[in-house]
Amino acid sequence: MQGYIIVCSTNIHNSTEFINLSNALAAFSTILDWSIDLTDSDKVLRLVTSRDITLALIVELEQLGIECNSMGTFTNNLRKY
Repeated sequence: MQGYIIVCSTNIHNSTEFINLSNALAAFSTILDWSIDLTDSDKVLRLVTSRDITLALIVELEQLGIECNSMGTFTNNLRKY
């Protein structure tokens, strides 16, 4: 099964924004796994998904006041999931 790895920069700075992000991501049933590197200056968000949700993700997070800029969307073999 083919899936996607979506990599984005964000502006997450505090626990409230992190909780809002987490809740927003939970609403996407196509997200299989995600992580965010808060130590990176770009606050890199990495998602493993079964569909390309890049545009929907950006729109959803923008509505919450979270900047989300795509750094790339890559295809992935989802055998592991």
